Amino acid sequence: MQLEDVRPNHATFLAVLRACAHIGLVEIGLQHFNSMSNNYGLDPQLEHYSCMVDILGRAGQISDALKLIQDMPLEADDVIWRTLLSMCKMHRN
Repeated sequence: MQLEDVRPNHATFLAVLRACAHIGLVEIGLQHFNSMSNNYGLDPQLEHYSCMVDILGRAGQISDALKLIQDMPLEADDVIWRTLLSMCKMHRN
């Protein structure tokens, strides 16, 4: 996309973040999440935050996932809380 000068949109970032979650790329996921607003002027939506909770949770970074939820400018929905609880269960936390 970058080689063709095509700007990513919300759906593009959602796909990238989901891929990062499933293959355990925490740092790359964080970079892409931050680049949404920093480089492309896109405000992350609940789905993007949910993916980040999943990424951090799968890596065992439960405290970081909770902090992300607490600091996000949107109100967490049931999906985000269930994702966090699933990660807690996965890591017996």
